Amino acid sequence: MTGGRHSLYLDFYPPIPHPSTGKLTRREFLKLYTFDKPKTELDKQHNKETRTLAENIKAKRQLAIQSSNYGFLSTEKKKANFIDYFSDLANKRNGTNYDNWNSALNYLKDFDGQFDLAQAEAVADLINADSEA
Repeated sequence: MTGGRHSLYLDFYPPIPHPSTGKLTRREFLKLYTFDKPKTELDKQHNKETRTLAENIKAKRQLAIQSSNYGFLSTEKKKANFIDYFSDLANKRNGTNYDNWNSALNYLKDFDGQFDLAQAEAVADLINADSEA
């Protein structure tokens, strides 16, 4: 990076799905920068605090990755609105497939406008329990 600074990023191996796009990625740029050759005490303190912040972000990402590997939902996903999630999925469809998804979305909206993922899991568990009985 120019100006005697380095950009900090996380490097994942193997690649992980990007949270927004779902495409596999190896890097997450943190938009944090450190001085290559800190000249003042303030520059040194900046580097130390920036590295600490980067380590905290790294630990948070590591926990998120490990929890998803073992089937746990992150707190962000638990608080997510199911209708918004389903709508995003429906908008990625084409042709008659889009019509089917959009129809299902309308039924969900009619059923309950605020349906989070935790509620969806509870409903799925009830359906599975009824089908096993």
